[in-house]
Amino acid sequence: QTLSVRTVDPRGTAERLRADVQSLLPGAVPKIRPMRDAVAVAVLPARIAAIVTGAFGLVGAALATLGVYGLISFIVVQRSREVAIRRAVGAQTRHILGTVGGGSLRLTIVGLALGLAIGSLSAPLLGSLLVDVSPRDPLALVATAAIVCATAALACVRPTLHAMRLDPLSALKAE
Repeated sequence: QTLSVRTVDPRGTAERLRADVQSLLPGAVPKIRPMRDAVAVAVLPARIAAIVTGAFGLVGAALATLGVYGLISFIVVQRSREVAIRRAVGAQTRHILGTVGGGSLRLTIVGLALGLAIGSLSAPLLGSLLVDVSPRDPLALVATAAIVCATAALACVRPTLHAMRLDPLSALKAE
């Protein structure tokens, strides 16, 4: 048998309940515990699943971020000859960053658009797995897009600045 009681004073109520049960059933040993403990045991599998899923999500986000960084960096490094030629003919730093960064930004925007489109199409499949969160949550989508764009910008700027510090003649001879 189970008896659920709502109270303001859990300890006092528990002692009175224990005394009442033992007076009615002398051999009975009542097991009294707070409702939060009973609920915690019931939701433990769901909580563990949420933690594991969240951990996999963070690992996936980290891998995606590293992938974007690696791809954009590789593309920019491949353009080091172009950067050297532009530098040799007197191009300004901001123009080189704008040209190389603009191409990388376009590539990033295309990737984000495709990712958001695929995510929107698969959102109904994920809706049943989420609690109190929409698969089309604007905050999550904007935060993800901002992280991807910041990663792409960093991946573009760092190798471009490095290529601009190189001697144009040695960069041209290396090719």
